[in-house]
Amino acid sequence: MTLKASNSFGHVEYRFVGTVYQAPTWTDVTLAAMTIGESFADALAAAAIPTPMYSVTAGSLPAGLSLNVVTGAIAGIVGAPGGAFDFTISATNAKGSVSHRFVGSMASFGFVAMTPARLLDTRGDAVKYPAGSDHELLMVGRSGIPSDAIAVLLSVTATDSDGSGFITVYPCGSSRPWASNLNVVFGLTVSNAASVFVDVNGRVCMYTSVATHVVIDVDGAWSSASGSGALHAFTPARLVDSRVSPGAKLPAGAVHELVVAGVGGVAPDATAVVLSVTATEPDWAGFVTVYPCGGARPWASNVNFAAGQTVSTPATSAVGALGAICLYTSAPTHLVVDVMADFSPSAGTGVPVSGHVERLADTRERTASTNGNRLDGGAVLHVAVPAQTTAVTLNVTVADPESAGFVTVYPCTATPPFVSNVNLVSGQTVAEAVTVAVSASSEICVFASVPMHVVVDLNVSFGAG
Repeated sequence: MTLKASNSFGHVEYRFVGTVYQAPTWTDVTLAAMTIGESFADALAAAAIPTPMYSVTAGSLPAGLSLNVVTGAIAGIVGAPGGAFDFTISATNAKGSVSHRFVGSMASFGFVAMTPARLLDTRGDAVKYPAGSDHELLMVGRSGIPSDAIAVLLSVTATDSDGSGFITVYPCGSSRPWASNLNVVFGLTVSNAASVFVDVNGRVCMYTSVATHVVIDVDGAWSSASGSGALHAFTPARLVDSRVSPGAKLPAGAVHELVVAGVGGVAPDATAVVLSVTATEPDWAGFVTVYPCGGARPWASNVNFAAGQTVSTPATSAVGALGAICLYTSAPTHLVVDVMADFSPSAGTGVPVSGHVERLADTRERTASTNGNRLDGGAVLHVAVPAQTTAVTLNVTVADPESAGFVTVYPCTATPPFVSNVNLVSGQTVAEAVTVAVSASSEICVFASVPMHVVVDLNVSFGAG
């Protein structure tokens, strides 16, 4: 502004230049809805001179979110623990401060247990997926997958491959991770489970390193509108071993009914169970299908095997009539069934909070926890997992075993439980998906029965919802 002084002899002027300071006042304190496991991005705004700085002055942001103290932006992947939030953010400058309290809850996703349904079988077109190729596969809205699904649980099978290699399943729109879901073996039909987030268009992508036919079945999905159970992971337990009882193989074409509700740590109201199913000593090549009792057997497979082969494969099945699941065997074989987790409305607390895929451990590499040598027989590998997770879905790969043996993955306790996740023969490379509870020290343990290399990839992290 300019001041002027004058009289009969003349005048004088002086110009004053400066800033009028203003304490902050809110112009935008509306935040978008938050959903556990999904990306969040929004911003607060306050008018002030000079520009205010933002800070959390009471409570804390939901896990996975961070505040930009300069712009007021809040962003991240909404995580756990808890489905409710209560925090206060202040905007402050030299003239004052203004605060706003945010109280509410976050939408969470429950698991939708499904009867297996086939989504893809390239054998129908008699054209293999080429080596080094990527493929987009629509998930949502198909075969009972909810339209709002954020992630799916698949059974992926490779058959009639031109050589040995691997398959990686990952969310479309993101870079293909340096990880594998299925190790393809020339001359064998191999299967594994894959838990994977879908992209904004409801798709997943699949990379095949070798030319092969691919079969994909869906076993479940995570949905806010349709899901009813959260993950309840516990120390694995053995439910059945036909070599012990009844001591005879299951005949070809037989259906074995297995009560799981309330058994081996499974919650009485479980809607689905997460299993490791092993076929051993089969008389000829065949497969095992796991499905909820009380309904028709689906056209799908969980375990594929050759004559005399011991094969373990993860299987997640809805729980059917009278709390039982059914196992169909197409060839005479012994069956071993271990349970790792269930999905339960009452006991379950785990919801998917991240689909970030990364390699957690590889004994072939020299790192702080590995020296590049094989694990000794009877050794236990401690693997750190992301903080604030209650359970994880991993892909555990065994390479270059010295002899036949097995791997047990479990929450780090004093003694490994009497179960197996991966069964192997000398020199074989084999992978299996594993769902496991996380110990209080944010780690899981891998027991090797014989000298072998072990690779551990993270697929999905679960937190308390």
